[in-house]
Amino acid sequence: MRATHWILRCWPGLDTLWLFGQFTGIIRAAIFAALLDLNLVSTFVWPAWIDPDLRNALWLVLAGYWLLSFWSACRTQRNMTGSEGGGALFVKAQGEYLRGDWYGTERILQKLLRGEPHDIEARLLLATLFRRTQRFDEARSELRRIQKTKVAERWQAELVREWHAIDRLASGGAGQSSSPESRAA
Repeated sequence: MRATHWILRCWPGLDTLWLFGQFTGIIRAAIFAALLDLNLVSTFVWPAWIDPDLRNALWLVLAGYWLLSFWSACRTQRNMTGSEGGGALFVKAQGEYLRGDWYGTERILQKLLRGEPHDIEARLLLATLFRRTQRFDEARSELRRIQKTKVAERWQAELVREWHAIDRLASGGAGQSSSPESRAA
């Protein structure tokens, strides 16, 4: 999967579109394609069409756009999915969680979140851990943090499920809900 991420970063906008489903990826990819086509046509097909100095400037603009997009893609993926080292920590935390080692799970997740505070999967697992250990206020706090992120809509189904599970346990099985969606209704 790591190779896929690197390949997707090579075409500006493709990573955003493919991994996160954001429409801005199409726009970024189209801009890059238009610049690349303009440069290729003006260099190899109709070289007299554009002044050589302008053509060289366009190649520099294209290279700068590509470098900026590549750097942005690396940064965005790191912020949204966790660092590469964070992936190993997350898998370790999942293993501890599945073994029922709540303390070990929380310790690993806290360490991971210190390095990558935007790791949504780690925050969601931490909220689930807090719910399992009946620390409902802390679980709600983690869910609110997740809902404030840019990618919260991608996790909406999981968030709603977690809110309902917390509310069901906190109220002793009664149907009262304290999720933002139910309060707005």
